[in-house]
Amino acid sequence: MNHGYRQFISKTYKIPYYYNIYNDTSTWEPKIIYDNEKIDNIIDKDGKIWIPVSSKKFENQIYWHLKNTNKNQWSFPIYTNINKWNKKLLQWTGNSCYCDSVLQCLFYLPNYFTHTILHGPVNTSTCSSKAVTEIQSELSTIADTIRGNVTKTKDVRKLRSKLEKCKRKSENFHGTEFRDAGEYLGYLLDFFPISNTKVEIEDKYYLDINNKVVKQESRTINSTITINIDLNIKSNNLNDFLKQVEDTGKLEEPIEGKYYRIITNKKIEAAPYLVFEANRRDMDDNVNDKFINIPENINLYEQIFICVGIVIYVGAHFVCVFRDEFGIWWYYNDYPSPKIRRIGSFENMLLNDKIRKMISTWGTLYFYMKNTEIQKKEWTNLEKKKPQL
Repeated sequence: MNHGYRQFISKTYKIPYYYNIYNDTSTWEPKIIYDNEKIDNIIDKDGKIWIPVSSKKFENQIYWHLKNTNKNQWSFPIYTNINKWNKKLLQWTGNSCYCDSVLQCLFYLPNYFTHTILHGPVNTSTCSSKAVTEIQSELSTIADTIRGNVTKTKDVRKLRSKLEKCKRKSENFHGTEFRDAGEYLGYLLDFFPISNTKVEIEDKYYLDINNKVVKQESRTINSTITINIDLNIKSNNLNDFLKQVEDTGKLEEPIEGKYYRIITNKKIEAAPYLVFEANRRDMDDNVNDKFINIPENINLYEQIFICVGIVIYVGAHFVCVFRDEFGIWWYYNDYPSPKIRRIGSFENMLLNDKIRKMISTWGTLYFYMKNTEIQKKEWTNLEKKKPQL
């Protein structure tokens, strides 16, 4: 549809973009603006009448007025009633926002990695086989609920009861205390060996007092799929953290009396899934709101990973945005009752200054899955197969 476009100026980039009032999407691509285009009243799904009004303040841009009320909005009215979207959402229960946001991002879109978590081998070194299998079974039920396959659970209370049987020293993710989303994700993934299948190449260089390399070591490491984002370094692009350099600088006490400096290069060779973690809170609850540039796609050698979810820390509370199988992004907040709002495309999300600020300066977990697995029907069946690792 070429009709319905209105031109706006991006506050961030100071250039025009084009918003379509009919399908609630935005694009940088120039579109024809029909100044005399007639726009009819809209009746939404609740039978309410929305009237198009030409804004004098914003150069005759069209906004929508809800008849007999004071409510006005820019977006097309058919998208305003969030209760009409067929999305199954976990309900808040005792500080469960960090759980609900992580589970929504991790399990909404089926893929090989999460399929193996739900139906593959478990790590019995962390707990008894029976206890971990019960945790896996409840995660599978939650995933099926989130994906709309079944509705067997409304919240994480049953999962918490399973975690309580498997509690470990100094860890309490079965209670109702407020916890960190990244720590919770790491805790869950530790139950499953698939989480340690990211392949890293580590090259270590030992330098003498003249900064000459006198020894080199290389090794391959299988590590967790989570990638730590160091918010204290200059880089602010997620791609940059696929390769990391650690430099001791000149050591006051040389190792073995001859190694005065050690430089370690790490690079990720392969992974079934990627999660970037930015710890926004320190031990004193100070918040680091460093801006992170979030690409929609990440290239890892010949494999493309696509962003499918972002958990956001908004001050003593976690919310998230997530992508569905059609490429549409949604905002989800579980408190005090589940709420969901349609954002649109990834590009549309970046054009929204408020949401862009949230995901870039408050985002704490960034989820990426292989783009080749989007809409893979074989992951959506409920048959509990055990795939080969």
